[in-house]
Amino acid sequence: MLVAGEIWPNDNSMAALCADYLSFAEENVAIGAYLTEDPVPKAILAGEDLIKGFLIGVVILGGALFGLGVL
Repeated sequence: MLVAGEIWPNDNSMAALCADYLSFAEENVAIGAYLTEDPVPKAILAGEDLIKGFLIGVVILGGALFGLGVL
């Protein structure tokens, strides 16, 4: 499997012809953290995922409370 990471949208067409999978923007950062032996980038990504999960939960809870007429 060949993975191509592209930053600029103009270069996507050539990479799509040559690769099986294209990665964009923040996917490139996640792939780099996954492939490195350094635990710090992996911990940063895990922390970001925890924060995203918490914020999604807050939005869902707020929507439910608003829908029930509490807020």
